[in-house]
Amino acid sequence: MSRKYVNVLLCTILVVLVVVDSYLLSSPNLFGRIGLIIFHFNAIRTFPGALIAVGAVSIMGAALSWMIRYACARRFATRTISLAVFSVMITICVLLVARVSVRFSGWSYQQVGIGFRVGAFLLPVILTLIFVHGFIRVVTFTGRPGLSAAEAVDVETGFDEDKPDSNAQN
Repeated sequence: MSRKYVNVLLCTILVVLVVVDSYLLSSPNLFGRIGLIIFHFNAIRTFPGALIAVGAVSIMGAALSWMIRYACARRFATRTISLAVFSVMITICVLLVARVSVRFSGWSYQQVGIGFRVGAFLLPVILTLIFVHGFIRVVTFTGRPGLSAAEAVDVETGFDEDKPDSNAQN
């Protein structure tokens, strides 16, 4: 499967997961609604608010992943540093999943409903998917045969720093 189709498939899956997570977070049972009111969780009280909150977090994670991959491709950072940063981000997301698991296994959070608890688990899982995809892209990035990583980016963008612009006027 080509990389283009993998990116389209991943983006589609992430959009669906963001919408499902937003719906689950915005529709707790009665105890969950009371908790949202008491603790002033206004961002996830309604579906549009939850969609904005979850979407913003997911977009920031995707932007961070893209910046790390761009830095690796442009040789601002080595592949080892990029992989280390992705490894740290993946570890943080897995620890967030563990934290949510411990926090939502208590009695008071068990009363908010299974949908809300699954929604709470889903956001760190979405971020983990984003960072794992970035990690895989950095590991598998080889550019085109015979080209370095920076030259491959130049070929993809059509920009070559070594050659003067043929359309430039003197």
